[in-house]
Amino acid sequence: MPRVGCGCFVLSPDYPGKALFGRRAGSHGAGKYALPGGKLELDELIEECIVREIKEEVNVDLDVEKVELIWTTNDRRLDGDVSKHYITVHCRAIMKNTSPIRNMEPLKCEGWEWKTFEEIMALWEQGKETGQHQLFEPTQHLLATGKVDNNFWAHLF
Repeated sequence: MPRVGCGCFVLSPDYPGKALFGRRAGSHGAGKYALPGGKLELDELIEECIVREIKEEVNVDLDVEKVELIWTTNDRRLDGDVSKHYITVHCRAIMKNTSPIRNMEPLKCEGWEWKTFEEIMALWEQGKETGQHQLFEPTQHLLATGKVDNNFWAHLF
């Protein structure tokens, strides 16, 4: 059965025009850049999942009321494995405070970086040309929808 995953474009007034991305480790999509997020738990709201996962992964507090749902993608056969099928809910949120980002799960993430829209689009285009994708598949699927553009990234604070 498909599982539900959640990913979030975390934005900060300290890093205008950038969103937080981490390079995955130890799981499907290892070595690829992905948004912070994780799996939805039983009886959990999407927004609660985002707040919990961001706290667990990067030690940043988000306001659950300000988590904005963006789009969903149907992510089948992740890494070519027919047993890895996710519906991914993509969100956007602004950090409540200017706490430094900390990699709280180094076995799951190599590290966190603030990336511009242009940097992520360049990685996506390069992957399409070479077949060597550096972006996690749900992120690729979201970019293919055209729902995320430079204006989305440069959210007004």
